[in-house]
Amino acid sequence: MAVRQDAAGGSPDDQAEGGMLAVTMFGSLSVQVDGSPASGMTLRKADRLLAFLTLEAGRPVACAGLASTFWPATESMDSLHHGFSALRRALGTHGQRVHISSGFASINLAGASVDVTAFDAAVARNDPESLATAVALYRGPLLRGWPERWVTAHRERRRKQYLDCLRALAAAARDADDLRSAADWARRLANAAPGDEHTWELLMETLLMAGERTAAIEAYEQCRAHLGARYGIAPSDAMVRMQQSIRLPAAPPRPQAPTDPAAVQAPSSGGALPTGEGHYIVRSQDALLTEALQRRESIILIRGPRHSGKSSLLARGMAGARAGGARAVYLDVSTLSEDEVGGMEELCAALAGRLAMALDLDESPQELWRSHLGPGANLERYMVKRVLSTDDAPLAWALDGADRLLGLRYSDEFFSLLRLWHEKRAFEPDRPWDRLTIAIVCATEPHLYISDLNRSPFNVGARVDMTDFAPDEVAELARRYGLVRLDIAALQGCHTLLGGHPYLTARAFRDMSALGFGWPEYAGSVRSDFGPFGDLIQGLRQSIEADPELTQAVACLTRGAECSERGFFRLRSAGVLAGETRAAARWRCGLYAERLSGIGTG
Repeated sequence: MAVRQDAAGGSPDDQAEGGMLAVTMFGSLSVQVDGSPASGMTLRKADRLLAFLTLEAGRPVACAGLASTFWPATESMDSLHHGFSALRRALGTHGQRVHISSGFASINLAGASVDVTAFDAAVARNDPESLATAVALYRGPLLRGWPERWVTAHRERRRKQYLDCLRALAAAARDADDLRSAADWARRLANAAPGDEHTWELLMETLLMAGERTAAIEAYEQCRAHLGARYGIAPSDAMVRMQQSIRLPAAPPRPQAPTDPAAVQAPSSGGALPTGEGHYIVRSQDALLTEALQRRESIILIRGPRHSGKSSLLARGMAGARAGGARAVYLDVSTLSEDEVGGMEELCAALAGRLAMALDLDESPQELWRSHLGPGANLERYMVKRVLSTDDAPLAWALDGADRLLGLRYSDEFFSLLRLWHEKRAFEPDRPWDRLTIAIVCATEPHLYISDLNRSPFNVGARVDMTDFAPDEVAELARRYGLVRLDIAALQGCHTLLGGHPYLTARAFRDMSALGFGWPEYAGSVRSDFGPFGDLIQGLRQSIEADPELTQAVACLTRGAECSERGFFRLRSAGVLAGETRAAARWRCGLYAERLSGIGTG
């Protein structure tokens, strides 16, 4: 069937007079039509058609090729026609930008705001100001989460260009003797490509040129921790020699104190603490999680901002469940590949496969998969027939980092499936649903993404909300690091500046214990751009400044005004703000208030 031709009409500018089309493709796809989000972009693959035509930069694309790409089973030109119709409807007053003529399709983006087009133009100009513009436009991987092959080539090319921009900006700043800016660009490069040792070498060299020896050592330690955890290798000999050449000022003499048996070997900060690690502070949440697992709750939601100890708590809870006779399976959802989260079918198959591997099950999930069933029904069939067999122990299944699944086009469908399993405990008592407990760990506020809370697993079962350390818990952590010399004033100063933030507090005490610093000296270094938390603060600042919604929320907080609900919850999930409601919003710690409050007010 032939694709229908466009009728003659006015130009896109005529159709969109007084309006604006804005397309954002770095990170998640966002389409704004005349200031409002476009509706219906996911219907009939309208979003895919828009992205494909946009990436082709206005060049005509053969309709036969589009049909083959998006409907490979049938190569249906009729499906393509319906897809274009859906795209035009979604674009509203800008629908006539999509042209089809003589078997070719294209899109006219004249006058539109398109981040990837602006990025490509800035990279082509190749001057420092343009490269900085390109870096600001790059808000994340191109079309994050899209698994299609035609996307991955574009995604990788833009990622490499982004890294090249950062390298060029760092080099230009060094040539101009602007070492502070050079270090900032180099740090962003290392964070963007942590597996590339050369980026860490560049960062260390730049920090040393700036006289920031402590920050250079921190960069080396971050590189060493990443390479060891991710690849099982050590930094290069060149980096080791660079680190060994650094001579820190002699630490002040440390007063002798009685040996504290609890002051065990300090762990590397960041990530979940190993079970049994001596610096773990037991809090009320430990008892709540243990009791919920012992009751075999259907759903346990562990919710809290970044760096609040969720994974460490979960590790101990799962160890306790295992000791109590249950099978305990842990899955970090962030480790699933882009292909594995590309759709509901792929996710369900991946989850079944991970369960089979973790439980050492001989039967492949695909042996029970049935083509006439949907992906959720197939996963449920596998759970009932094999995973929850009455001959096996109960299962505690932990889904850490479940935020990654929120907001995907099929997230409602997946989380509704978990809610259905909860409901089936009552409606299907003859089936083994009471043998399954799912612990969901996330930082994001689920109600921002779940459209129907009556089908949500987040408002049933048990809930464990994470909190930051209280003053007495900060004091106990200091004791475990052997910092018995810290007096009450120092501990209060630490709690005021770091707010009981578990990650910041543990890292501060680790550094103080290793370097022999007192609190006033260390607090001064913390406030420096090149101090121990400089990379974290810089990363938060860049993320906020790149997001208009978050920038506005911070500006409102700084002015004492009430920020938007969505902006508040997003910043709270990121671990920047605290408070139960936006009316009670506050900075999570004094350090964030000092270093981030100026965003959006300049």
